[in-house]
Amino acid sequence: MIANGRPISYADCQNVFKIILFTVMATAFCILVLFTLADKDGTRNLVASDHLTIETHVDASQGVEAAHGTDDEFKPMKGVTKVIVLGYKRGGTSFFGELLHTYPKTQYLFEPLVGVYAHMYGGVTVPPWSIRAFANGTIRDAPDYEVNYIVETLNKMFNCDYNSVHIENFKSDGPLPAIHSVSYKQCIKQNGLKQWPNISYSHCDRSTYMNDIPPECVNPDVYDDISLHQGKKNRTTIMQHFNTYNSKVKLKWNRLLRCTDDLRKNCSESNQRVYKLIRMNMKTAVTLLERYSDIKVIHYIRDPRGIQNSRVDTVTSFAFEDRMTLVESSDLLCRLIWNDILVASRQPLHIARRILQVRYEDVVNDPKNTIEKIDEFLDRESQPEMLDWLNLNTNCPNMTQTLSDSQPFALCKNASYTMDKWRERLSPEDIAGITKTCSNVLKHFKYS
Repeated sequence: MIANGRPISYADCQNVFKIILFTVMATAFCILVLFTLADKDGTRNLVASDHLTIETHVDASQGVEAAHGTDDEFKPMKGVTKVIVLGYKRGGTSFFGELLHTYPKTQYLFEPLVGVYAHMYGGVTVPPWSIRAFANGTIRDAPDYEVNYIVETLNKMFNCDYNSVHIENFKSDGPLPAIHSVSYKQCIKQNGLKQWPNISYSHCDRSTYMNDIPPECVNPDVYDDISLHQGKKNRTTIMQHFNTYNSKVKLKWNRLLRCTDDLRKNCSESNQRVYKLIRMNMKTAVTLLERYSDIKVIHYIRDPRGIQNSRVDTVTSFAFEDRMTLVESSDLLCRLIWNDILVASRQPLHIARRILQVRYEDVVNDPKNTIEKIDEFLDRESQPEMLDWLNLNTNCPNMTQTLSDSQPFALCKNASYTMDKWRERLSPEDIAGITKTCSNVLKHFKYS
């Protein structure tokens, strides 16, 4: 080849290559300088895809959504308050949930995790104490698959995305008999949705779950990691039962979707969404707060002596009744409460400020100030409906002491009597035993 009247030499080719290489390096250097100048505030955005921005060097004060990216699922819904009421069986959470429900434009779901756990474990209503502890009294940490399924399902419900929630979560009257929706309940009844199948296998039934939740009894619809089931000889048999069970449940899909229209409407028109849960510990609740920055938790506390007295009066009684005395059960209860307290106390500021501890006794004895504290925490205006409802349902004129004792599940009651009933109902030995074993909880919450 000829250039300027002479053949192109090997040296000419080298010079051209050097010029090209220098140009590429200079361009790269300019880009680097531009990124450095744009990163003066210490935060650099690296585009990972067309819908996700990953941020590094995020200050905690920016909120959880900054650390997790900007996907639509992490964007808070403006103007909507989302609240988890976390408590303990017979701890007054139903009463408190109904109190929050009186706030205008509130959707209230009563124990939505009943259906979530039913889907995970084959249609069985798993007792709350089995979820939170083993029968030997050891506190149970929910496995990752369980936490993930709970957190993602609750977030879908909070965002009115019922089409993405598995229909098993709507078993019986749905997770929300407190929705006060006649049309929804009629739809459930008319479509034969109140009767649900279960796995029908003795190894994975309620009597088993009373004392343990075997990992091999996880529904493959939720989680089917082979390593979880290694060495489980009966897993093949369980899988056959689950396949039959899941097929029966899916037959109800189309009929159930007709009923969820009312739920979706109720949800989309609400400014506050409240879920009352006794099947969740604080560790799982914190995971929910970490992933979704628009959710808050009210940790609802009651004097453990009052809780235990109430449990004795109810059908289910206290946890693991067949192998624990009342005092031993109290020890488990207070270790669960204390564990939740410790988890909450160790959170960074942007999580801790979204957790509020409220005592049942303060709601009863000092309703005005307690409601004001709750309103401030939820960043909402005070409404007279809450105080009116509270005054009406804590001083029921027709609820005598005898009637109150015979109706432990009634919401309307003589609250001052109910609150201190344990003092005369429990034996001196049980009171002394519970007071000793729960001393840290009693001291922390200033119970005398």
